[in-house]
Amino acid sequence: MDEFRGLDKQNANPVLLQWLGANTRAFRDAYALSEMIQWIWRTQIRNGEPVCVYMPSKKMRVIVERWLGVD
Repeated sequence: MDEFRGLDKQNANPVLLQWLGANTRAFRDAYALSEMIQWIWRTQIRNGEPVCVYMPSKKMRVIVERWLGVD
């Protein structure tokens, strides 16, 4: 089984967020989720094999669990 240790908080460049006018919590959370999904997809999960994911960041766990619909 492949092992993936989730990155800490994923944050977009604040200057870019200001320039895009997208410096909202919803956008920042969507960006963080997108980055985490991309990193997980780069493991062997894309081949249908199991992966153990560890996310030490509570913020990232909450964002991913909310996306997955986990209570």
